[in-house]
Amino acid sequence: MRINDRYCYGWAVEGLVQYEDTVEVQIHDRVSNIRKPIRSPYVAGCDGAWSAVRKSLGAELEGGPMHRAVALTHFKSKDLERIHRQGRFWHSLFPMDPTTNNGSISGAIIAQDGKETWTVHDYLGSDYNADDVTAEKTVAQVLGNMGSPYPISLDEITATSIFTPTVANAKTWTSNHQRVFLAGDSCHQTILSGGYGMNMGLADAWDFGWKLAATVQGWGGTHLLRTYEQERRPVAALMQHWSKIHMMKLMGLSTAVRLDPVVIESMDEHGIALREEIDQYVQENDDQNQSFGVVMGYRYESSLAVLNEKVDVERAAPQFDSRSYIPTTFPGSRVPHVALSDGSAISGGFGKGFTMVAFLQKEAVAAGDQFQMAIALASFAEAASKHSIPLKSVCLMNETHAFRIWDACFVLVRPDGVSAWRSDSLDKVHNASQVLLQATGHSLPL
Repeated sequence: MRINDRYCYGWAVEGLVQYEDTVEVQIHDRVSNIRKPIRSPYVAGCDGAWSAVRKSLGAELEGGPMHRAVALTHFKSKDLERIHRQGRFWHSLFPMDPTTNNGSISGAIIAQDGKETWTVHDYLGSDYNADDVTAEKTVAQVLGNMGSPYPISLDEITATSIFTPTVANAKTWTSNHQRVFLAGDSCHQTILSGGYGMNMGLADAWDFGWKLAATVQGWGGTHLLRTYEQERRPVAALMQHWSKIHMMKLMGLSTAVRLDPVVIESMDEHGIALREEIDQYVQENDDQNQSFGVVMGYRYESSLAVLNEKVDVERAAPQFDSRSYIPTTFPGSRVPHVALSDGSAISGGFGKGFTMVAFLQKEAVAAGDQFQMAIALASFAEAASKHSIPLKSVCLMNETHAFRIWDACFVLVRPDGVSAWRSDSLDKVHNASQVLLQATGHSLPL
């Protein structure tokens, strides 16, 4: 638990009561058995899948647990001769024998550093006995897969647990007075395939963090915090959807291919054919490692996206593709990472608040557009100062490559690296105050 920028170990949240302008949180020190209330203007519930904050809000989960539990073992081992018997790997998944099971995945091993730190997942049956689940047995059983247990030398067991993968999304992420908010596993949970869980939690914090800071500092509008759930909840649903698809494709190997633990190691034509068949299936169903569109290609659709009638109609947002990320500065999209001519990242020049990125090419200088750019940037700087909105201007001269990818003369970038507004005209910039006030939640689209 964290209070006033301090970590308080041993304390737990037991519940909370929300008022119009504050939140009272009941906390419990389990060591001294002391209970006391604390008050705060806002509360962020980042307290995991069993979130006491979510339960206090009465926010129900849509979805639920999967039908199989998983035994997790983190361990250290330098027994690389046996671990790398089949070659080096990042993730190795072990399918079940379809002749004795319905076909699925029996387990997996993950190389955390490729040298000595590993994680094993053992997908348990419904009739497992927790007392029989030990780290040594779990590792040997998973690595042995369809054959006999395959023991390795274990130097250290760093953690073990048994958990049930869950796909669920809270019906609401915020309280009725916009004082309590949920983030991470407290409001969404997903299965492991695709690795979306932590990505979602970090992006929740990034989205909510700047909006809360803007509100507390006084430059965020009354609509700003409401957009947190509007933007992030659909992204969680999107990633949960694709994580299930990834898992179904991984599980499908054992039924799509006639597996045989003896034939697969054979060097005759049967062994070669089986390995080629497995390779073909994996290459055609590798979405969990190739879904760049799911990770980076989503777009926030909220009132903070200030649409430019001319530019955003002519250059509409790219159609979503789960496997491909298409760079765009369409409002609501993650602005593209790109290297400038000196090798630095364009994002290295962003400020802590909003950033206005302006491009000017050599041919435009001769036409006198440099003066128009200065006027346009000055109008935004003046509007930002008037409304106490932190704004940094970044002028990029003759950055042809970056300009081609960003595809706009002006792009207003939010503190979380998302495009808020763009324009391709130096002399016909929208009303600067109107753009900034909408992007910070002070006003709704006209």
